[in-house]
Amino acid sequence: MRATITVAVLCLLAPLPGLSQTASHVVISEVYGGGGNTGSTWKNDFVELYNPTNDPVVMTNWSLQYQSASGIGGFTNKAIFSGTIMPRGFFLVQLSQGAGGTTTLPIPDAFPSNALMLSSSAGKVALVRDTLSVTNANDPNVVDFIGYGGANKFEGSGPAPTLSNTTSAERKASGSSTASSLAQGGSEQNAGNGWDSDNNASDFVVQTAISPQNSASPKEPAGSILAGIGSAVMSPSVIKADTGIALSFIIRGTTQG
Repeated sequence: MRATITVAVLCLLAPLPGLSQTASHVVISEVYGGGGNTGSTWKNDFVELYNPTNDPVVMTNWSLQYQSASGIGGFTNKAIFSGTIMPRGFFLVQLSQGAGGTTTLPIPDAFPSNALMLSSSAGKVALVRDTLSVTNANDPNVVDFIGYGGANKFEGSGPAPTLSNTTSAERKASGSSTASSLAQGGSEQNAGNGWDSDNNASDFVVQTAISPQNSASPKEPAGSILAGIGSAVMSPSVIKADTGIALSFIIRGTTQG
C-alpha cells in the first residue's frame, strides 16, 4: 500500500563562515591612483566606498588618509569629507586630477579641498571616522584600510596587488576569485563589494575595466543564503548568515508497504 506522508522539519542554521564575511561597516570598494597619468582614461584619482549594511551611515567629518608604500608614523595626508551612504549603496570621493586622461568621473559625492594624490602603483589608504591621524590598520578610528603594491602596512597577510595607470584595486564580492563588477557600467554583482575577510591580499583584485560608482548608481540587492553554495531544495527568503536562524520547511513523499 502506498501512502503520502508530510513531515514538518524545524532546524537551526548555524552561521556560515563564508557568508558571514560580508562586512558590517562601510568598506573601501575601489581605489584608483592613475588619474590623469599616461595611458589613463580617467582624469582623477578616486576612492569608491560601499555600504553593505541595511542602514544609512552618516559620515560627518570622516577622512581618507594616505601614506606612501614605505611611509612610517602617522598618516598626515588627509582628505576630509561628509555625506550619507545609503544601504547597499556607493559613495564616490574624487581626489587629485592629473594633466592627462580623457574622461571625467561620474558626479562625485565628495570632492575634498585637499585632493589626495595617490600612487598609481603602491600605497596605503585608510578610511577614518574622524580627522585624527592614524598609524596602521588596527587604529580604533579606522573603519577600513587598504595597503596595495609593496605597502609596508596592510590588513591580514599582505597587501593588495600592485596597480598601474590603467588598473584599480577592487574589492571582491562574496569571496569570489574575480572582481565583482563583471559587467562594467552596470550594478556590481551579488551583494556588491561588501566581502571583507580583513586580508587585503585576498579581498582585492586588479581591475582593468575601471568603472567608478556613486550614490546615483543602482543599489545592490540584499544577499541570499543560497548565494555561492549551489542549489538547494528549499528557497527561504533572506537569512542573516552571521547570527543563524531557525528555519521550518515541509518534506513530502510516499511510502510503500
